[in-house]
Amino acid sequence: MRNLADSLMTDTCKIEVRGTAKGESGEVLQNVYTVVATGVSCRLIMQSTMTDRADRTAERETITEQYRLVCPVGTALAVDQRVTITSDGLVYQVVDLIRSRTSETDEQAVLVRISG
Repeated sequence: MRNLADSLMTDTCKIEVRGTAKGESGEVLQNVYTVVATGVSCRLIMQSTMTDRADRTAERETITEQYRLVCPVGTALAVDQRVTITSDGLVYQVVDLIRSRTSETDEQAVLVRISG
């Protein structure tokens, strides 16, 4: 089953974690990312529109499209990581991990697109 899951991962991605760094004047720089892994086999799947959630932002209703990222077993995924899909350069943020499954064939996370 693991080989079948791996064969469906037709793209690659870069996984990064947010950190802090200091600039030349000692100021704390925001949105500094450190690469955790590159060239990770993956598959990005758009979640069904039934799972989209409506939020209230500035008194406007917005729809957040969610995606599922599937990576090989052992891939270090965590909430708040940034994932860049190699084929199109789109950038996503990990908002949740999918842990409760019966088979350990892959690692999965829920993503939202943050740029691109």
